[in-house]
Amino acid sequence: MANERLVEFWAKTIAMRSPVIMQQLHGAALGLIADRRAMQRTLPPEFVHCPSLDMLLALFVADGHAMPVADFITAAPAAAAVARRWIDVFVQRDLVSVRNGVASLTEAGFRMIADTCQAVIEAQMGSRASSLN
Repeated sequence: MANERLVEFWAKTIAMRSPVIMQQLHGAALGLIADRRAMQRTLPPEFVHCPSLDMLLALFVADGHAMPVADFITAAPAAAAVARRWIDVFVQRDLVSVRNGVASLTEAGFRMIADTCQAVIEAQMGSRASSLN
């Protein structure tokens, strides 16, 4: 319970400092989800198969960075057994907590995905800047 409050605290702290930053991180995560789905339509599944990333991105963009475990399991195009094993890994690494049938990002999970989205934003900005020269 304390972890969920801490994630909410971090999300609100970022949003209060700059709602634009939180919107950008959320947008980057949504973009990554859309990009991965597009690639999954055109490439062999094994080329883009990463259920752990799909699941964490889905949790990051979910309201309150939480969702029912059943929805979390179906967030990735993988067998339910594979998704359940990933949930165990996330919990062991303190990236996700599961309570009362709800999966939530922990502070570490929130920060990791937020940092990942920030890195993607910076990489895209860098590639745009270099293409202008």
